[in-house]
Amino acid sequence: MKKENPWKLNNRGISLVELIVVIAITAVLAGGGITMMGLVPRMQVNGCVQDFAGNMSEVKTKTMSFKNVRVELYQDATGVYMQAYKGSEAETPVMIGEQGVCVKAEIGGSNVDLNGKRLELSFDRSSGALNEVQVVGGMHGECTSITFYKGSTERVATFTTLTGKISY
Repeated sequence: MKKENPWKLNNRGISLVELIVVIAITAVLAGGGITMMGLVPRMQVNGCVQDFAGNMSEVKTKTMSFKNVRVELYQDATGVYMQAYKGSEAETPVMIGEQGVCVKAEIGGSNVDLNGKRLELSFDRSSGALNEVQVVGGMHGECTSITFYKGSTERVATFTTLTGKISY
């Protein structure tokens, strides 16, 4: 009687059931990956608008004792930044948005993309309301909202005219 070698490979191939299981697992992993990729821009935009609102509130609170206070919001190739000025003294810029997040402001009914431009925001010291806003070296007027976006994801920060409160 011939004894079969236990180390001999079974060369019958794979069954249809094994193939279906592998395809199902691959589909579930791919679906999860695509879903997670869609969440990354949303998290970056949400973080940016929350940082903007928080920093604006902090600047307004800290600067009530100064006569001239302004904040510049700008976007460059590395991200979105805010820089506060108390009188002529400039504070260190704060990064509020990662690379790829874009900003546009609605000024006087027109949307202005801030890529390479600076948006200057100033406050009325007595009420905390937002004064007239201007793009440095460009247009000026009443700013009703600032939109942060990346791809198809966007969040709008809206200003309440009388109080300067930001809602998003």
